[in-house]
Amino acid sequence: EIAFVDSQVGRLMTWLETNQLLEKTIVVVMGDHGESLGDHGEGTHGFFVYESVLHVPLLIRAPYDAMRGRKVADVVRSVDVQPTVLDLLGIRSTETFEGQSLTSLMTGARSELGLEAYAEAVYPRFHFGWSDLRTLRAGRYKYIEAPRPELYDLDTDPHETTNILPQRRALAGQMRAHLRALEARLTAGRDAVGLETGV
Repeated sequence: EIAFVDSQVGRLMTWLETNQLLEKTIVVVMGDHGESLGDHGEGTHGFFVYESVLHVPLLIRAPYDAMRGRKVADVVRSVDVQPTVLDLLGIRSTETFEGQSLTSLMTGARSELGLEAYAEAVYPRFHFGWSDLRTLRAGRYKYIEAPRPELYDLDTDPHETTNILPQRRALAGQMRAHLRALEARLTAGRDAVGLETGV
């Protein structure tokens, strides 16, 4: 799959270059999910919210010298792609976005934005009647809201093998509160849109 995607992106880049459009085009390539491949006992993806499934590639090629060859280490999210592309194009939108532009990371003006990343797995609930899973990543820490909540320090434990929640209950409580506040805000926004559109 990776080789196939690479060949298709290569075809696109070759076409843009052949047609003298490469230096006028922003290209974004992003994975939608990883594969557990046995990590935490999961063979594929969809059940859990560990990094083997959530940490996906995001490549942005923009025709600006300040952004060439830069690797961003900070946490970024899929919701940041649209505001980033609009910012790169110089388009100012009156729309409100959940994400924010990453251009300051891409130019090196900033090394981190302090973004909180949300993810969920609802497949277990819809297909088996099990609990869904929700997670919040803030900096080096990741909280998983589950029947048995989990907390990981991804700097020291990138494979999420040691649940540090028993030792860091206060931090877990803060992250749980942030997660619930985020969900309440997103739910309120969704309900408001449904009321306005009659959906």
